[in-house]
Amino acid sequence: MKKHLNSIKLFVTGGHVTPAVALMEAVKERHPNWQMVFVGRTHALGGTSVESEEQKIVERDGYRFLPLKAGRLTRAWDIQTIWSLVNVPVGFFQAIVYCLREKPDAIVSFGGYVALPVVLSGWALGISSITHEQTFVPGLANRIISRVAAKICVSFAEVVRFFPKQKTIVTGLPVRQGFMKPSNMASVPPEENFPLLYITGGATGAVSLNELIFPVLSRLTRRFRIVHQTGRVSYEKAVKIRNALPESQQKRYIILQYIPMSELSGILRDASIVVGRSGANTVYELAMMGKVAVLVPLPWSAGGEQQKNAAWLAQHGSARVVNQKQVNAQDLANTIETLWADHKQMQQRALNFANKIPGDGAKRMLAQLETVLGI
Repeated sequence: MKKHLNSIKLFVTGGHVTPAVALMEAVKERHPNWQMVFVGRTHALGGTSVESEEQKIVERDGYRFLPLKAGRLTRAWDIQTIWSLVNVPVGFFQAIVYCLREKPDAIVSFGGYVALPVVLSGWALGISSITHEQTFVPGLANRIISRVAAKICVSFAEVVRFFPKQKTIVTGLPVRQGFMKPSNMASVPPEENFPLLYITGGATGAVSLNELIFPVLSRLTRRFRIVHQTGRVSYEKAVKIRNALPESQQKRYIILQYIPMSELSGILRDASIVVGRSGANTVYELAMMGKVAVLVPLPWSAGGEQQKNAAWLAQHGSARVVNQKQVNAQDLANTIETLWADHKQMQQRALNFANKIPGDGAKRMLAQLETVLGI
């Protein structure tokens, strides 16, 4: 018997929490009576007490959170590997118990080892699933999940070849609603005649990227107004460097440990150049907003994922890519200044490319979910 539309319950799970929450926002807007429960890690790393980013975000946004002790395989064999392997059957047992107790109508997954036991347990119990692949390099978990998922949504057309074509759909990346509505930046006062250079290592910062930037801040603040999202670790050092700058340049170097969504979209909107890593979220958002960027891929990203992401944006003419292992601070400053000299042409290419990037990935994925649910 078909369940009533207002009594639908969803399990949401996976390692990519930003697009997951974006989809949950779209569901809440369209189907306010649906129940959504996030199944994920309580700790960022196995064996530590550091609270996971997904738990903080999901609970802050008012959704229920169910903890899962999932295990993963790693190339390095140490005590952590053994602990992780022990948690593999534990995760599957927990997932089965959750599915039997909560009886979700469907499971929505966003990749990663945490999603695997939830989706497979649901499949064994006859619960349909839909998954999203965020990156250019599908991980092992999503390759397995794709075999049992009813629908596979991908951010990029280039990724379709990794999955069964008959059930794979290019939806684009689900993006949070706050990102789509840029606001004025309370912490970033305007200053005419100085283009905005936004430097970021992501929500938690990137210490090695910051160390490339610090030696050339005096040089860059002569030409740019800089917003530097440093993260917690590098913040105090950034403050000391700013205080040592000439007074006229100090006001053009704005340091923020963390930037809330309400201001991030505004900063990106007004930035002339973005300097940062090249995670899938980052490159997609830059492409969607028509931004010009200097990308410094994380050298040790799994499967060279960040290098592939950066190459995609560079291929379409809106980014320059530098190898962190092969450049020094002056090289990076040279790249930024050279890009600024070519900014007009690159900006036009970026805007042309932005017209091809779906900005409604959450709504597109929700449409596929509704199909799975028979709505």
